[in-house]
Amino acid sequence: MRSPILDPWSSKIALLVCCFILGIEIRNLPCAAQTATGQVASRSNQSADTVYFQQLHVPHTEKQGLVSERALCVASDGDHILIGTDQGILRYDRNLGWKTLVSSSEPIVCLSAAPKLPLVFATSKNVAMFDGEAHLTSLGNLPDGVVPTCLGRSAEKIWLGSKQGLYVYEDDRWIVVEAVHKLLEDELEIRQITTDRSEVSIAAQGGLLAYDPSKQIASRITPQQGAIGWWLKDVRGVDHDDQGQLWFAAPQGCGVRTQSGWRLFDRGELPWNDFTCLSAGDAASGVWFGTNKGAVHYDGNVWEYRQGPRWLRDDRINGLAIHGPDCWIATAKGVSQIQTIPMTLTDKSDRFNDTIDRLHKRTSYGYVDAVTLQHPDDDSSVQQHDSDNDGLWTSMYGAAQCFEYAATRSEPSKQRARQAWKAIAFLSEVPQGGGFSPPRGFPARSILPVSGFDPNTRDNEVSDRRRLEWDPLWKILTPRWPKSRDGQWYWKTDTSSDELDGHFFFYSLYHDLVAETDDEKRSVIAVVDRVTTHLLENGYCLVDHDGKPTRWGQFAPEVINTDKLTDCRGLNSISILSYLLVAEHITGNPKYRNAYEKLMNDHHYFTNILTPKFQNGPGSGNQSDDEMAFMCYYTALRYESDPKYRKQWMRSMGRYFAQELPEACPLFNYVFAKFWEPVPYYWQEVPQEILVDALDTLRRFPLDRRQWAFENSHRLDIAPLGDHILLSKERGSLKRGKVVPIDERNINHWNQDPWRLDGNGNGLELADGTSFLLPYWMGVYLGFIQR
Repeated sequence: MRSPILDPWSSKIALLVCCFILGIEIRNLPCAAQTATGQVASRSNQSADTVYFQQLHVPHTEKQGLVSERALCVASDGDHILIGTDQGILRYDRNLGWKTLVSSSEPIVCLSAAPKLPLVFATSKNVAMFDGEAHLTSLGNLPDGVVPTCLGRSAEKIWLGSKQGLYVYEDDRWIVVEAVHKLLEDELEIRQITTDRSEVSIAAQGGLLAYDPSKQIASRITPQQGAIGWWLKDVRGVDHDDQGQLWFAAPQGCGVRTQSGWRLFDRGELPWNDFTCLSAGDAASGVWFGTNKGAVHYDGNVWEYRQGPRWLRDDRINGLAIHGPDCWIATAKGVSQIQTIPMTLTDKSDRFNDTIDRLHKRTSYGYVDAVTLQHPDDDSSVQQHDSDNDGLWTSMYGAAQCFEYAATRSEPSKQRARQAWKAIAFLSEVPQGGGFSPPRGFPARSILPVSGFDPNTRDNEVSDRRRLEWDPLWKILTPRWPKSRDGQWYWKTDTSSDELDGHFFFYSLYHDLVAETDDEKRSVIAVVDRVTTHLLENGYCLVDHDGKPTRWGQFAPEVINTDKLTDCRGLNSISILSYLLVAEHITGNPKYRNAYEKLMNDHHYFTNILTPKFQNGPGSGNQSDDEMAFMCYYTALRYESDPKYRKQWMRSMGRYFAQELPEACPLFNYVFAKFWEPVPYYWQEVPQEILVDALDTLRRFPLDRRQWAFENSHRLDIAPLGDHILLSKERGSLKRGKVVPIDERNINHWNQDPWRLDGNGNGLELADGTSFLLPYWMGVYLGFIQR
């Protein structure tokens, strides 16, 4: 049902104005009948890459020109944002920045601003009026002991809320509003005031009140929806939206009075309820609620929780003001502007591609991964570093570029894919011929230039033995970083199945979608043949320079069926089988199909893949495994045509995806939606919700890729994982069964645990955008997203 605050035409007009100002082209703007809530590209089953609203936090501190960061209140006069601080009032102009309007030795505790009306403000002792230029007028002395808390304005009157009750300014003095005090009795504190043409609405300690100034009559507002009625106490906020509908917020819930009656939202629907204030706007801005731990946004359909430094300067919200489509938030550590930017998913992709080109490509080969910042607000001096999984992350980046090129035929995406291909191909070349050389075809995890620091001072036998004390499968390997034959590179050993899953996924996509000339095709064939031959010649294992298998690169029947890696039986079976299918497809050599058939039939891998994930229900297991498995499903199901084997692959993926569906991961969802073929006792069609979830995740994917701390374990809309899930402490999901949305937690790669409710981060790690680029361009290429 469309929310009463969201009028479809006002929403479209607001969007058009925003786009005109920002110079953004609107493509495929849906009409009201095309959206469930009347919003632009609302969170509904849309497949078109239409314009939607993207939120982004813009902090305002001393660095941006604030004289004082202790913002106590905030207001909009229609043209500007104004904040009250402990040193006076500041006004923001988007061209000129922050300017001090009024200096004060007393903190400004509340503001009231309106178009074409003088600004009214209060300190702890006085109330004054400012005309915006130079005239400051005192509005009389406050009664003794009155402590201001809020202000309200109408064209005729000024209302002052205080801890001692409600006052009105008349005849050059402040007069107590007796009718209100009589209703509130001993619970007099006023939290927020809003006015319309004939009524003053009051959020108070003693309840929600309406006051008629002409009749001097106060009445208690008791919201009722159907048979449910609320007798309100401890009301924290009240405001009118642009349609004149009245919103309130209290610990027991919040609600809106519409033309057709009340609509109430109880604690079970809200992320958090320790409210401090609210601000209601129009269809483009929705309604914002301040709390003592973050901000809550309601867009007419979805509740969003904005907590932690990704979104706020401080979690305790002192005041809110909606200004255009944006929300401005006053905190003790500065002002947070949550911008609402009209954009498309392609626009977001362009941003991430540009940032990766500029900051995230390491060495002349361009390996892609996160970087370290010296300060969260400064990316001018990033520090690049290696990781255990450079080959995996760069392969997934290259795969994204392959999908983009196949969908757009753009030259930049082709060049990016080629660069990634050269980087991954080099990993199977660099280990050969040096002082510590593994069998031919062994791919390195990563490389570092010899001109930099020696990584063996960090990763050595001493550190290996320490690791072995708590990790019994850890392998001692010296050196862990041998030098290449030409002496230019250190290369990292002990390559895992993670790398191979990413490599073979990328091999197949680059061969099929990007490599066009015979020379390009031959270069892929050569790499795939030597890496896969290495596996066959070494008993389905990656064998390192010490002549022994790597820790995780073991796929042999005698290892995964009967030895120490039986927990990896399902996943490692999926991995090696998918590699062999890729090798058969690319090289045309029948030896790979023969090996595939032998493993399937003689060594029971046909049965192994039926139990693909070590898990105990949704929320259990290892997300790194999930990421690896679905890349393997993509390649296996792309190339396997035998009905018998395909049916078993479907059973495997169906069992796996039953655990993944609540995670709303667009990468997993698009792979499943592309290849799923019904088998008995599983889905008989692709659940449409997974396409809705995938699109929603892509739209909500944060533009801010810094890793910030976040907290969700205290939320009211969270259900903890049950005790039957191992390691269930501090893990959970929304009560409706899906994980917390992606913009309310951290995501670097798709191997991160989406069920973890709290996380650490100081903003000094800047993740790249591959985890967006890969599923987005896969979705476009596969036809799930129309550009």
